[in-house]
Amino acid sequence: MFRKLLSHAAIYGLAAQIPRLAGVFTLPIVTRYLITTDYGVAGVVTAYIVALNMLQSLGLTVVMVNSFAHYPIRYKWVWRQLNGFLTLWSLVYGVMVGVVLYLVIPPEAEEHRIQISLLYCLPTMVFMGTETQANLYYQLSQRPLPVAVRSFLAGVTGVGLNIYLIAYLKLGYMGWFYSYFFSAFVGFLANGYSIYVRQQLWPIMRFKWARIKSSLRVSLPMVPHNLSYYLLDASDRLVLNTLQVPLPLLAFIMWPLALVAIS
Repeated sequence: MFRKLLSHAAIYGLAAQIPRLAGVFTLPIVTRYLITTDYGVAGVVTAYIVALNMLQSLGLTVVMVNSFAHYPIRYKWVWRQLNGFLTLWSLVYGVMVGVVLYLVIPPEAEEHRIQISLLYCLPTMVFMGTETQANLYYQLSQRPLPVAVRSFLAGVTGVGLNIYLIAYLKLGYMGWFYSYFFSAFVGFLANGYSIYVRQQLWPIMRFKWARIKSSLRVSLPMVPHNLSYYLLDASDRLVLNTLQVPLPLLAFIMWPLALVAIS
């Protein structure tokens, strides 16, 4: 049992860190084509995305975990109903993300407001629910390899696109945002087949509201818990942007957060 725990932890850890390590090694290649404005814009956008992420699943992943443990035969029925509700919620949430980003993107990126907003809100609407469901299913089934392979593919795609878009096409901060979109698309293709074709976890759009309401009573208290993580990790960037700190100065404060986009 202990050996199995160590092997699973190693698989999850390596799959997540190898693309990030590759991203670090690509820094000498891409940084010569970036300026403080690029880091500042990426940092501001990422700070708001992290802030909004707490509302993405409304804490319903807790209900999915509970149903998997308590109803090993019927859990798919529960998941499909929750997925149907989250599919509709993703449309609302995606629009909210797009509007917020459009309003808060710094003036230095004025010409790309619409593109940046779409590159984040579209994956939120279409891709993210599938990724969440796939990761939960394989983690709870104690099958780390599929999660690791898909994370590795998406990460390597993002790193490769960063080099191509920033170093060769010289797109600056837009290279990060395009890389994010296409990495999410690759992850969606890999996860979609296993979840919707092999596991038949298609969303039930005519879900029972009684089931959703009872689930939300359990899940919504988790949202403030997620807020505590944000307050500790990234809220200072949001405050600095709200106080209209100049973008070049903001870039030096935000560059660790901006580097998340690289990996």
